[in-house]
Amino acid sequence: TVLDAHDKVLFPGMVEAASSGSMDLANENIPLVPFISVRESINPTASYFEDLLRNGITTVQIIQGTETIIGGYGAILKPTGNTLESMLRKEPGMMRISLGADSRHSRIRKMATLRQTFQETLIYRETLQSKENLEISTVLSPHLYLESADPVKQPLIDLIEGRLIALIHCPEPGDCFRALELAKTFQFKPILQLGPRAFLAADLLKQAGVSILLDSEISLQEDFKGQGDLETVILPLIYHQKGIPFCLSSRGRRFLWYQAGLALQGGLPREEALKSITLYPAQILGLEKEIGSLIEGKSADFVILSGDPLDIRTWVEEVWIEGKKVYSRKEDIRLKHFSGEPSQNTVSTETPKKTEK
Repeated sequence: TVLDAHDKVLFPGMVEAASSGSMDLANENIPLVPFISVRESINPTASYFEDLLRNGITTVQIIQGTETIIGGYGAILKPTGNTLESMLRKEPGMMRISLGADSRHSRIRKMATLRQTFQETLIYRETLQSKENLEISTVLSPHLYLESADPVKQPLIDLIEGRLIALIHCPEPGDCFRALELAKTFQFKPILQLGPRAFLAADLLKQAGVSILLDSEISLQEDFKGQGDLETVILPLIYHQKGIPFCLSSRGRRFLWYQAGLALQGGLPREEALKSITLYPAQILGLEKEIGSLIEGKSADFVILSGDPLDIRTWVEEVWIEGKKVYSRKEDIRLKHFSGEPSQNTVSTETPKKTEK
């Protein structure tokens, strides 16, 4: 197939690294649910996925919200398909862990619960391994059997053994220290999802060599001298200058390209702004060999734009995923309805006029 887009802009499909869109309930009431998966909560027919295509997003990780302590693991999807199975790009995704205080849990309680839970998991794993080794080494004890792991504890074992990555929500600078300490103690790999003020721990994050996912707040006002003089801090620029890998999220803002545009306006180099919504989130999700840039051999996920991807006047003309066209602005019935444009599928409500012979 040859596309004539000589007067358009070809751009990699954008990647949303963490979202709770399309879920019937983003947070669980139980504080520890490492065994649950978002697949039971996702509605494949939700209009949320239509919006992703309209905005040029071709990959998204759906994951639980931040109101639980351990909130289960997510799934990485393509926003097109009639069933969850046809939408799946990678499962499981990351495991959600949250350190910030909420209406039900203080930071102290969360950390104590996490340490106890991981310690119990280590003890359980050692006990399980001892039973398995004893089963293999003996032929004189028929009452012994090879026990499979408890499905409730298996996801945490997978995390400790490196088969899962933790996405840890850290609203404040101190949460970053606690997250890194927890990951080091129990030897699992973390990705940190940061609140605005967590930039104060940037040097610590640089030293730890972790990747980060920013919340939707691009800038904030900070009184560094404590004298009431507020200074504007451009968060993506801070992390870029420190050399910390990061990606942007639309979380509540809806438009990834708009977040990148704000970062560009704040001084972030253009190439970095574009990568922060394409290649860098693909790297964080472990999919950089498949998506995130336009390179031969990768999945044919791209969007055709009317102009510059960071220009507010630009819109998405078409979206292609794995070499198939999955969205066209010209064929977007819902968009035409809201804009008042006529559509071939629009049924006229006017009474036909009589004609004279």
